[in-house]
Amino acid sequence: MTRDAARWTILLVVIAAASGGLYYQYQNTRPCAHPIPYAIGAVDSRFDIGRPALITNAKAAAAIWNKAAGKDILIYDPKAALKINLIYDEREANAKLGSKIALQQADADDARAALDAAQARLVAEQAAYNQTVNAINARGGATKSEVRELAAQRASLDTLAKSLSNAVDLYNASVAALNAEVERYNQSTGRTFEQGEYVRDGAGERINIFEFVGTTQLKRVLAHEFGHAIGLGHNTDPRSIMFAKNESGNLVPTQADFTALEAICGT
Repeated sequence: MTRDAARWTILLVVIAAASGGLYYQYQNTRPCAHPIPYAIGAVDSRFDIGRPALITNAKAAAAIWNKAAGKDILIYDPKAALKINLIYDEREANAKLGSKIALQQADADDARAALDAAQARLVAEQAAYNQTVNAINARGGATKSEVRELAAQRASLDTLAKSLSNAVDLYNASVAALNAEVERYNQSTGRTFEQGEYVRDGAGERINIFEFVGTTQLKRVLAHEFGHAIGLGHNTDPRSIMFAKNESGNLVPTQADFTALEAICGT
């Protein structure tokens, strides 16, 4: 081996060693290289969910991405800087109003069915009473016992009719109140609301949750915002977790989610 060849060998070794160091530094700083810790921040009590339940749901949402990545990329740490906050405003108030309206509508439907049944009963009993009266008149009149029986039937029919009338008045009043609630709800839902947001600015990082109905929707919006924390953007698959709108109850990453995750985290 000549002296020049020896120099080239040393140079190649140095370059290879330097390249390995740069690659290690790149791998160490790229997304998903280290787990992202998160904690629970401010929780407004009007959400009717305690911190332990929120932690459980947050862990379930984080597990979606951990499983997809094949490793822990999101971990719960009570001291973490990334905080999950439940912020109560008109969005959650309106979501609760929507749930309340749904229950009231179901009650109104049941009340209407009961009124229809009572009306049918009144019509049937009235028809039977009229048929009896016509038959008695056709034969020339009623006996004393028949007069007493007819009077009792008439009184029963009057009581049933009055009860039905009162029930109809109550039903109409409840429907009017329900319609007013629906009008108020529709005025709010005419605007576009964000259920949650991931914020990274000079003050740090945080996930703010504004609206959810039920644990499935909570886990999905948490998973969506965790996706942003990892570095994922929105995609165009309506069933995916990273779709811009929380319209699906799907809690399993779609191919679009996997593709985006692989792009920033590697295989």
